[in-house]
Amino acid sequence: MTPERWAKVDRVWHAVLERPESERAAAVAEYCAGDTALRHDVESLLSNLARASEAGFGGQGVGVVRELGWLVGRRVGPYDVRGVLGVGGMGEVYRAHDSTLGRHVALKILPDPWLDDPERRARFGREARLLAALNHPNIGAIYGFHDDDGVCALVLELVEGETLAERIESHARSMTGPRGLPLKEALSLARQITAALEAAHERGIAHRDFKPTNIKITPEGLVKVLDFGLAKLYGPAGAQDSPDRDDQLRPFASHSETHSGAVPHDSVESSMRMANTHDGALVGTAPYMSPEQARGRPVDKRTDVWAFGCVLYEMLTGRRAFDGENVPSTLARILDIEPDFSVLPSGTPPAVHRLLAHCLEKDRNKRLQQIAIAGFQIDEVLSTPDGLDAWPPVQRRQRLLRAAALGVAILVGAAATWFAAPRGTASIPHVTRLLMSVAPADQIGGVDGRPDRIAMAISPDGQML
Repeated sequence: MTPERWAKVDRVWHAVLERPESERAAAVAEYCAGDTALRHDVESLLSNLARASEAGFGGQGVGVVRELGWLVGRRVGPYDVRGVLGVGGMGEVYRAHDSTLGRHVALKILPDPWLDDPERRARFGREARLLAALNHPNIGAIYGFHDDDGVCALVLELVEGETLAERIESHARSMTGPRGLPLKEALSLARQITAALEAAHERGIAHRDFKPTNIKITPEGLVKVLDFGLAKLYGPAGAQDSPDRDDQLRPFASHSETHSGAVPHDSVESSMRMANTHDGALVGTAPYMSPEQARGRPVDKRTDVWAFGCVLYEMLTGRRAFDGENVPSTLARILDIEPDFSVLPSGTPPAVHRLLAHCLEKDRNKRLQQIAIAGFQIDEVLSTPDGLDAWPPVQRRQRLLRAAALGVAILVGAAATWFAAPRGTASIPHVTRLLMSVAPADQIGGVDGRPDRIAMAISPDGQML
């Protein structure tokens, strides 16, 4: 977002804030008439303002959001700040240029209310170290940590492209039939996603806020998993986490917002993101929370396996696996209702059906235990797209019946041809018998000049020596 664009958004947003809360939706429609992008940004700011208030800023919430864009045109260390990339209820993210290395980066800024909070600053630093431990091509990288001149920021890889949520939405708008992504595309993206989560889990890190808006797709088709702001160290592989290992990295701006060229808007999802991290509180985004998250219980890597199942379901169907009118109804669906697998595309392979069911098992002890297994299963489907397992049960039965009918027809035709063929007396080949002597010169092999086999052989058809 350029400074000029931000000035327009800021002007309209402040005008909307002058209206009573009950009239703000109408005011947005009035001021943004004909400008979908402007309305998109203003509505996102309103949603983020509500999130800031819910996060405990109270009256400061407005002040925090009113300051958005204050770094544009300034210099932070070696970074020339050039625009606002995204906003969150608890902070902002900027596009900047690293004048030392000559590359574009994203700056994720710790909000002013937390600059003097030692605990918040420590958590921000731990988030930086956690990201530094995740060196993988499918995970957004961290380049550095800046803390000077009243600015505390993570210096992050700037990933161009669209979020997975945007990809799903744009595809759904263009389709009159099934709204999900094409099967091969969905599985190819899912395979990269499993690789990213596997890398995090190998380091004992659970993402805890895995969702389509936290997944970017570059123009080259490379997946980048972002926003580890709620990530948690859960201990040894397979072990549950404990409070003393919980970094509780409270986010203030989605990393996906960090990397997109505009502020993604999903007011329902924004209002559903639970930011409180104290013991027993909900952490995550409601539609993608595992049952154990919904109950406020400790989590481990299996909560990411659940979220992966939700994301794969959404890629294939164009709709969420669990979606209610509000947070309570969404959480109730997660806890009590099975996802509707009947809406999966008719060509979905049985192996993918089974994978989804295994990932979305409410009892985490029965759930798929390793995200790597999901990757292996996806590899098998992608490597044998024309195999029997790539067909749903009904189509598979139909295919078997057609194959059986074809086989019977071939056998009948072959039998008819055999019976119709003229019969004659089979000729008996002439057999030639001869005795040959083999001189030492015609022998090979052996040791000490004593050959042990002849230098002759009979051809496979028995016609030649």
